Amino acid sequence: MQDNFIRNIVIGFGGVILALISTLVIINVNSPQYDDFDKLTSFQAIDRQAEDQYLVYFYSESCSHCATIKDTVLKFAKSNDTDLKVYLLDAGSGISGVNNIVNPNNPNDLMDGTPSLVTVVDGRIVDLNSGATDIPNVLELINEGTYTYID
Repeated sequence: MQDNFIRNIVIGFGGVILALISTLVIINVNSPQYDDFDKLTSFQAIDRQAEDQYLVYFYSESCSHCATIKDTVLKFAKSNDTDLKVYLLDAGSGISGVNNIVNPNNPNDLMDGTPSLVTVVDGRIVDLNSGATDIPNVLELINEGTYTYID
């Protein structure tokens, strides 16, 4: 009787662990990944894309703040209410020049890391936002149609 009780507990715990692992695998498979999107590979390409207006999202795989907003950004990139193109740039891959980006609305505000989001209109950077709070807010404004830099 005691042996059956222990066996049932072990089987129960094993089943719970298996269910948790399966859930995590399914969630990860269904979540968009950075490699699913168009990437820029140089700093010089930021303002040279074909679209009249687009976003460039700077991230790093090792950035904890990037990980926090990854799903939000990638879901927006996949489907947003304005069909706005979002390019990704892996700032952790040794690309130089990203620290030269200045917020045109505040010349004292330089891009200082990831995550960062620049808005490009007609080949000019018109806005720069950084951080795990500001970037989702900007994406929400774009979806609402109240972001002043995008038509």
